[in-house]
Amino acid sequence: MSSNNVTHIFGQPLYQDLANKRLFIWLRKGLYKTAGKKYGWRGAGVGVSKLILLYAERHNFAIAVICGGVLDRYYLAKISASALFALCAKHRSFEVRRGVEICVLPFNKDVFATIRDKETVLSIVKAFGEGGCGK
Repeated sequence: MSSNNVTHIFGQPLYQDLANKRLFIWLRKGLYKTAGKKYGWRGAGVGVSKLILLYAERHNFAIAVICGGVLDRYYLAKISASALFALCAKHRSFEVRRGVEICVLPFNKDVFATIRDKETVLSIVKAFGEGGCGK
């Protein structure tokens, strides 16, 4: 990962893989396990800041998510940031957490692809300042 950058939006660290146009988000607490029951889909969900989705859309980044302590893979959105936002609007799955509007998205194989790449995930986690994680 040669061309990258860690930035923050509302305190949320984001890893920008500029070469591959991917915006990585590390959800340290993992999945939103009751999201499907609450919003009418099957399974868990992931919460992404509305501003992060807008940033990804504006800069043409794909969203990639690292979940909790699972550090041998990441989950790459199969659809654009604007389509993720539209999906959130369709399910009316907006929440406010600590004053930040969150889009809760279905976490399933229709929306996210699993990418097994421990080396990439560990390098991103290290860039976030979590060097001892996953060892």
